Amino acid sequence: MSWEKLLLPASFKGIEFPVVRIFDDIARSVVADEYAYVDGANTKDLGRFGRRTYITSIIYGDNYEAELQTLIAKLDEADSGTLVHPIFGVIEAQFVRAGFPHEATEPDQCRFTLEFLENSLGGILFDRVLPIQTIEAINQAADETTLAAGERFVRDILSKSLPALLREQLSSDLLGVMDKLQDYASLALDAREFVVSGLHYLANPTAFVDELTGGMVSRIKALFSPMDLRLGSSSDDSIAYNGIGSVWSGPVADIQRPLIPVTDVAATDPVLVTHVCVQQAVAVAGCAAQLFDRALDADVLTPNDIETVAADTRTALNVAIALVVATYPDIVQSRPITEPLKRLALSVSDAAEKLIMAKPPLIDRVVETPGNLHLLAHIWFDDYARADELLRLNPQITNPNFIRLGSTLRAYAV
Repeated sequence: MSWEKLLLPASFKGIEFPVVRIFDDIARSVVADEYAYVDGANTKDLGRFGRRTYITSIIYGDNYEAELQTLIAKLDEADSGTLVHPIFGVIEAQFVRAGFPHEATEPDQCRFTLEFLENSLGGILFDRVLPIQTIEAINQAADETTLAAGERFVRDILSKSLPALLREQLSSDLLGVMDKLQDYASLALDAREFVVSGLHYLANPTAFVDELTGGMVSRIKALFSPMDLRLGSSSDDSIAYNGIGSVWSGPVADIQRPLIPVTDVAATDPVLVTHVCVQQAVAVAGCAAQLFDRALDADVLTPNDIETVAADTRTALNVAIALVVATYPDIVQSRPITEPLKRLALSVSDAAEKLIMAKPPLIDRVVETPGNLHLLAHIWFDDYARADELLRLNPQITNPNFIRLGSTLRAYAV
């Protein structure tokens, strides 16, 4: 996602103003020891000066005088205040100076530059957490969870001392899980590269863990690689955007298809059942990361859609956590798995929050001119192409070609 899509509305002490240009000046205090007849110098860094931010703005229109007076009154107040930098976020800053020129050839407007000085010690220039970073955090937490769960599973399988009949049953269950995963993968063209090795998993549980993880990853790729939210359909037309159900509920239901028959769960080793559940929960989180990643460049998902994705993912992770605790009552054994699962759930929530916050706020707009959604999009945003966005935000609309006068629609503020 480019910075253009992440710009924040600039404001100082709560007063918003448009931004034409912004320039940040960063300088350090450096002492240079120089000597006669000797080339060069010895430098000593004494620290960074306070950052200076120069913002060029313009206020225009019939009401520009009142808006300009409101801004000047706030600038005249003593002490520093909160400056919302369009790119770098919230900064505690002191207003320093500004000039307000008026040109005879440019009536009813004023173009001016504001100078601000940072009012904090040791501040970081760019401390905003971007949505892409939170998505990467999901993938990292998923890897940690898979590793922890795999280590526990391998340790438990290798330490089991079972009669021959039970060992044969467990071995059959392990092969059954992989056969079922192979069947599901074969249904999707992009996942057919996944092949089960057919090893004796009871003697080599690490291979089982690796192939189960690889199979889940292949299925996620098969579901989301052809998906293009911007076009609203996938390359093979198997997934078409028709609300959140088409791009989320369907793929997640596919990922959560049972690898162990429901009728056989009670008779299956709980260690195997738990590991499969954890792997599937991690796969659901992987689906959320894939969908969020595509949502960065295709502004299709509404805030409600994003909340649905996060809630469904956390539900799957909570089920996995409960099963781990039931299988391993000893906290020493369960904690190494439940803690990464909790971090994974938190990462999904953080990513969802950042995606929602990256969008403009939702407001209620009253239709003052009856017509279709394309006309309203042109009037409100000067962009008729945003009609589809209005339709997604207002699923109650039955006829997008005629919106009645006085109707209230949900829409982004800008």
